[in-house]
Amino acid sequence: MDYNEKYHNLYQLFGGYLNQSWLDIYIWEGREPTYQPIVRKYKTEFPKEDIEKTIAELKEVIALDNNFDEEDWREVLSWGLSLGLRPRGFGLSPREWLEDVLNILEEPMEISKKGFIPEGI
Repeated sequence: MDYNEKYHNLYQLFGGYLNQSWLDIYIWEGREPTYQPIVRKYKTEFPKEDIEKTIAELKEVIALDNNFDEEDWREVLSWGLSLGLRPRGFGLSPREWLEDVLNILEEPMEISKKGFIPEGI
């Protein structure tokens, strides 16, 4: 399956914002690097319609969880959607991590804008 075509908006988020260089392409201002502010950055930079599509795609991917083992998740997230981080590195299963990303995307915009959003280099 061509995941980057089927889940184009997720591919933009993961491949464009959370790719293998995500630790190096943002200015962290002395803060511990983590994915939450990058998801908020994505959310504040794209139109609401695109974020709604990303949310719908994310819900579809989360629904795949019932049939997936770790290798399946690696194939979908890393190879298919170009995610450059490992959810286990944050102490989360792939499903827990995706649900956290979903929660961020669904939170009110005023909350997203109040948090730290890193600048790119």
